[in-house]
This record gives sequence, C-alpha cells and structure tokens, in this order.
Amino acid sequence: MDALLIEETEPAAPNRTARTLGLAGICFGFLMITIDATAVNVALGPIVGDLGGSLASAQWIVSGYTLVFATFLLSGGAWADRIGSRAAFLIGLGVFGLASAACAAAPSMEALIAARAAQGLGAALLMPCSLALIVHTFPAGPERRGALAAWGGISAIGLSIGPVLGGALVDS
Repeated sequence: MDALLIEETEPAAPNRTARTLGLAGICFGFLMITIDATAVNVALGPIVGDLGGSLASAQWIVSGYTLVFATFLLSGGAWADRIGSRAAFLIGLGVFGLASAACAAAPSMEALIAARAAQGLGAALLMPCSLALIVHTFPAGPERRGALAAWGGISAIGLSIGPVLGGALVDS
C-alpha cells in the first residue's frame, strides 16, 4: 500500500539571489501594467487633440484595453497552466512591450485603440502569471508572504505614480 502513495512536495526553489532577481522581474512586469492603466487617463486630452479624435474615441482608448484585459484574464491563467507560467509571463511581457511601442508610434486613433487592445491582451497574460511565479518560486512561509507583499506594494506604487508620470509625459 505504501508503494502506491505519492508524496507531494514543493518544487525546489532557486537560491535566494535568483529568487530576488526573479521577484524584481515579476514586479517590474506588474508595475508596467499598473502604471499604464492610470497614466493614459491623464494624457487622454492631448492624445485626442494630437490624433484628431472624439470623446467616443477617447473612451475606446481606455475601454479597448479594459475590455480585452477583463475578457482574457481568466483565459490567460488557464493558458499559463498549459504552457507554463514563466513562458506565458514572457510572452505577455513581449506582447505588452510591443503593443506599448505601437501605442507610442500610432499614426491614427484607430491604430492607437488597436494597440491598446493588444496591451490588454499582454496584461491579461502577465498578471495571473506573476502571482503563480511567486508561489512557485518562494517557499511557503515568511519568504512567500514577503514576496506577495512586495507584489501588492508594487501595485499600489504603480497605481499612484501612473497619473503623475502621465502628467509629466504630457507636459514634456
């Protein structure tokens, strides 16, 4: 009977330096999402003025991101379960980064809205993977709790500096 029992153990965690660097990368990806979610709101007026949009197009700049993010958030987590959290996180980071560059270079309101939707897709992959990576990287106990606290703190920092950063970018 004992031979049939399978003992579950947590995977071996990388060394402390690797965990700290991993946490920094995870938090950086999550910080990008939170800053982006709020910085754009401050810049909507100048964006609409530069690209010749309307109030409806300004709403779609925000809503395009939010709708795609909310729609694919659960699917992003499920997809990460299939291909691995690290791979999904890196793909999400790549999609988000490329979409951010496309937003910066958008020649028209339509192109900007499409790029914002792509950002939402990248964010939907990044966010659930960031938590899964923390759980897989840090052993249960105080170290994991500290990593989760850092992740939550980064969210608060990103949400609070996003409007300030957006305003500074608009002014410059």
